[in-house]
Amino acid sequence: MGYSEDSDGLEVTLENYEKDVDFRNIVRSECITGLVLKGQQKEAEDNKLMEEVMRDCGETKAKICFAYMLHTLPVSKLPVLPSLKKLTFYISILNSDALLRFNDWCPNLTEIHFKRGVGMSREAFETFTSIQSATYPQVITFEFDMSDDYDLTRDFLAKMDKKFPSLKCFDLTLSYDDEFSAYDPQYQVSYQPLYFKNLKKLSVSAFGNQIDKLFDYMAVSNIKLKEFKFMGMTTPSEMISWIGNCKALSKLTLACPHILEDGLMELKDMHLLREVHFEAKHIHWEPEEIVEFARNNKRLKVMNIESDRKNNSMKFDWKFKDKFDELMRERRKLKIKVVFHEGERKINVSETSFSETQLYDTPDSDDNESDSYRL
Repeated sequence: MGYSEDSDGLEVTLENYEKDVDFRNIVRSECITGLVLKGQQKEAEDNKLMEEVMRDCGETKAKICFAYMLHTLPVSKLPVLPSLKKLTFYISILNSDALLRFNDWCPNLTEIHFKRGVGMSREAFETFTSIQSATYPQVITFEFDMSDDYDLTRDFLAKMDKKFPSLKCFDLTLSYDDEFSAYDPQYQVSYQPLYFKNLKKLSVSAFGNQIDKLFDYMAVSNIKLKEFKFMGMTTPSEMISWIGNCKALSKLTLACPHILEDGLMELKDMHLLREVHFEAKHIHWEPEEIVEFARNNKRLKVMNIESDRKNNSMKFDWKFKDKFDELMRERRKLKIKVVFHEGERKINVSETSFSETQLYDTPDSDDNESDSYRL
């Protein structure tokens, strides 16, 4: 998953903090609520940056991101930061468990993000995952990128469930090597909503080739789930069945090179579903299938479909425009957008109009076209 370092605030390095008085005053200003401490992955320099900045101005900051840092500070050298709500680690190494003792130095934290490239010493990881260590009932958002050094296990999920009993948003990235195949005996389990009973938003990135039993194995509760986003290679039928049982779901996003369109047609009568986003390399749906999906989910208001490649067989001729016209009379608040990035062909359907544009030809495409009419 992508990440922009400046999303958490002003970037601070040891050099610009120590040498530039004006910059140092800006960093200390209460108007600056977020900081990105960018280190060099050198122990002495990174510890010094952390100590100086957090000592001088940490108490006024709501967001701090540690990027490219090597952490070895003991907890005794960390000031208490009561205003800190969001903590992010990005391409950093934690050789000490001090920063993971959140109740000791940031007791009001509500968001914890372990982005890409975060490594922990064995001591640090064992402290973080230990059942005997502290719990954080105030934390409602937790992100963990496991793609580099970690394996997803039920033991890990069970420990995180106890550590974050009030969790509402969970973002998980798995290793490309992780597979959860139905042919593997350890994954031959039936789904049960065991963990994170208060969860409302779940995002999972899993690009392994065999992930058909992933959601059965994870056992993350979908009872209260309102938003679900999945990024991976494909959409196995078992996952589609799991999505269909998310009775409270209002927003669904699937971003995969290969989406099994037939499986999506099994998603029907989802009474709270308001918004869907499907992104793939190639979308094989025909216009009548788009209409059918919308009719099968009667409260749907937004339907966005994006394909990297063109699909010139998807013809929105007058017959289908009539079908969309009829659909819009039934569902006046529904908006449908279909985009083929190759050829930049776009179709927009709403209560007031139908429009289809193609900005340029691709080798086997039809003539450039731009067609619209009012419904």
